[in-house]
Amino acid sequence: MKKRMLAMGKLTAIFVITAATLWGQGASARGAFPLLGVDARGLAMGGAFTALVQGAPSAYWNPAALAFLKGYDFTGMYAHFGDLPLKGGFAAVAQEDKGYGAGALSWEFVGLKAYDETVKWNENCVSYAFAREFSPGIAVGGRLKFLFNKTDIEGADVSGGSADAAFLGVMGAFRFGMTIRDLISRLKWGTGTKESLPPSYQMGASYSLLASRINAELDISGESSLPLADVRFGVEIWPVPEVFALRGGLIHKMSEYDNRNIFSAGFGIRLTQGLGHYNIDYAFVADRDVFGPSHRISVGASW
Repeated sequence: MKKRMLAMGKLTAIFVITAATLWGQGASARGAFPLLGVDARGLAMGGAFTALVQGAPSAYWNPAALAFLKGYDFTGMYAHFGDLPLKGGFAAVAQEDKGYGAGALSWEFVGLKAYDETVKWNENCVSYAFAREFSPGIAVGGRLKFLFNKTDIEGADVSGGSADAAFLGVMGAFRFGMTIRDLISRLKWGTGTKESLPPSYQMGASYSLLASRINAELDISGESSLPLADVRFGVEIWPVPEVFALRGGLIHKMSEYDNRNIFSAGFGIRLTQGLGHYNIDYAFVADRDVFGPSHRISVGASW
């Protein structure tokens, strides 16, 4: 146990130091690929999901969590942003470690069409995530992403790639995770301009009670220009164990220009048939000031 805690501590220190170093690099504005989040379960918990995430959504929230996957897992999500002409989607399929590391293929999509249909904006991210448990309860992972945007706006098309790194430690009911996004990146715009995305981080700790009938997590996140951008808290309660869950969350934005609270809530239903598990999850995100009330629906299967 002592060696395990020491190894976990060293890895945590490495990731925290890396994130701190990146804050000081003064990277450019994030560009064309905003982080809207994926998977209704995680979004219902306010996006406080770096430690608790499991299965295919790990590709986005924390690739290292893939190392603890058993079998195969699929998740698909649709996002509806109220009255805005905005839509989004996510799909991922993951496989357990078969001796060469666990992996997941994923696709994210955000589309915008002006009300008069004069302007269209479509963003896509296709990625491969991988992970390996190199010591009991301790895993590292990464994600390689190909980003591309197509639009009617002259010179605004963009394509490129980036890489994420992640860590997850599990000690009984306690979990700690961290993801550094866009650790390395390169984008090329239609004008010929090249730029890098600013590296960002999200890390959090979770604790589970009553055989995981109650799960809670606290996360923080930031990037080079804003080391502490927001604080996130989420809770999940299973009134009917392994069948029905209620979730709630809060994001507190801490920017000088974006100081607000975003509340979220949702539920999940899980069914078991034979050797497979199937789930339907719903999230309502009350982001009144930017995207308005939005709805996310996810479906998933594991076998």
